[in-house]
Parts: sequence; C-alpha cells; structure tokens
Amino acid sequence: MDTTLSDLFFDDQTECWPYRDAWWAILIHDGGRDLIIGLALSSLAGWILSKFAGLAPRWRRRFLYMFLCIGGTTGSVMLLKKVIHRHSPWNHSRYGGMVQDPTTFFPLFSLDGHEPSFPAGHAAGGFSLMGLFFVVPESNPRLKRLGLAIGLAVGTIFGLTQIVRGAHFLSHNPWSALIAWLMADSIYSFFGRTLELDSARG
Repeated sequence: MDTTLSDLFFDDQTECWPYRDAWWAILIHDGGRDLIIGLALSSLAGWILSKFAGLAPRWRRRFLYMFLCIGGTTGSVMLLKKVIHRHSPWNHSRYGGMVQDPTTFFPLFSLDGHEPSFPAGHAAGGFSLMGLFFVVPESNPRLKRLGLAIGLAVGTIFGLTQIVRGAHFLSHNPWSALIAWLMADSIYSFFGRTLELDSARG
C-alpha cells in the first residue's frame, strides 16, 4: 500500500517528485507548521495570562491542556523519529535515492544512519488538535465530535501533502494519529478528568 500510493506521485521519466516544491505543498507544510506552533504558544500564553485575567480554573486548565497535547505529541514523535530507522520515500532506491527498500513493515531502531522520517512529524502536529475533543463539555457531544473531526482533518491534510511531496509513506501517518490520540487521552486522565467535572458545573 505504501509504494502503491507513493508511485502515483513519482515521475519515472524525470525521476523526481513533481510536487515536492510546489507552492501549495510548501504553503501547507510551512504554514501548517507555523499554525501548530502558533496554537501551542497561544495556548501557553492563554494559560499564563488567564491567571491575571481572573478566568475560571476550567478555562485555565483548557489552555494548559491544549499546550500539553500539542507539545507532548510533537515532542514524542520528534524523539521517536531520532531512534526509528525509517527513511522518506525520496531517499529510497525505488525513487532514485540511495537507500535500499525495506523488506518488512516494522521499522528497525538505530541512533544514526537515517533521516528522521517515522512517525510523520508534520501530520502529528495536525492530529494533536484531536485534544479539542476533550476540552469540550460532555453535555455537547456534537461539538466534541467536531473537535475530533478538526484534528483528524488537519492531520490528514498535512499527512497527504507530505505523501504527495515524497516525504512520507502512507503508513507513517496512522502511527502519528495513534500517538496523538493516546497523548490526548493520557493527559486528560492525568488531569483527573477535572475538565469534564468543571464543565458540568458550567
């Protein structure tokens, strides 16, 4: 499935990825990265400033929660990329690179000799927004589903863009989504589900 999809975006005649530096792909990559960083910093600033603005504790927790979701997800994926020995498609011999194609689905671990590629870091930033699901009160399930859908949609758009560019295989992205969801759920549990309790009190 990985190569079947990636083959669609690789030009065998010119031996290049036509959309690797396309303006829209770069816009989504760079703009998306800046968007996630901006949301993380805004959440942190909101948490800090809310202490002086007299906002209710539940709002302060929401700001902190989203900052931890984004930072925890992207930070974890960044660390994993440094030790998991998987390369971007554009580095593989199948696509004109110098790296031999993998013989198994599961990645090998190493500390050097590879370009950090697995899991998908860019998609992870988008998927980290699934944390919006947990900051919405249980009394509003429709809005909770919308928050989840936003995270899934942004992560998917980021992930597909990187596949088109040749930066990632399809299989790199579900792992990022799983890490993002587990991070969001774990942080929510660590908070003792106070977000839900505070929301129930309005």
